Amino acid sequence: MQSDESNAPLAAARGFRFIDKSSPTLLAGLRDFMRGSLGFGDFSFLQPDGSVISRAPDLRTMEWAIQAVPDAYLFYNVSRNDFYRWLMARTEFDLAEAVRGIGAQNGRAADGVAPQPSGNSENVP
Repeated sequence: MQSDESNAPLAAARGFRFIDKSSPTLLAGLRDFMRGSLGFGDFSFLQPDGSVISRAPDLRTMEWAIQAVPDAYLFYNVSRNDFYRWLMARTEFDLAEAVRGIGAQNGRAADGVAPQPSGNSENVP
């Protein structure tokens, strides 16, 4: 899809992020996308409504946060492959592979509902 402003509604309707290549905020938008969707920023422990419970900028902080965050929210993030994506961005390949699919093995998300594919590229590692 071409990145001009007329395609923004189509991208939004399909659940994708849209960045206009001629926007003066292009670089900021790319940076936000890479941090938020590709795992290059702090890890954010999310609730299903999208609110942030805790953040971890590195593995040492992640160890502490995993112990402090309630299990239901840990599982929610695991079921979305958030840990996998974050660990892969830090070249922790073996650890990333170890946590990938834990949510799928269990078959349900933190809210008790089976995870559904969404077409949103943010949810794909």
